[in-house]
Amino acid sequence: MSVRRKNLDILLTTNQGKIDVEMNTCKKDYLHSRNTAYQCDNYSHYTLVGEKYTEDMQIIQINFTYGLGKEDNEIVRKYYIQDKRQHKFVKNFIIL
Repeated sequence: MSVRRKNLDILLTTNQGKIDVEMNTCKKDYLHSRNTAYQCDNYSHYTLVGEKYTEDMQIIQINFTYGLGKEDNEIVRKYYIQDKRQHKFVKNFIIL
């Protein structure tokens, strides 16, 4: 496993995939857009041009945001790229 620090956040590379840990001190309007951009960047760098594309490795982002669950007592949420029938566009892109 390797660890790369970016600002105060952490990117872990494991044999199961990449885990990006984002720590946010407060909820801001731009937070979801910014963290999705980080996740998409990690996903795009997972497979290089000319290599075989596979969904074997998980690309996961974990967001710790102070005060986020206060609105509806929902402590953990999972986000995927999927349609309204919950058919996943890709299986290995997850945001928690």
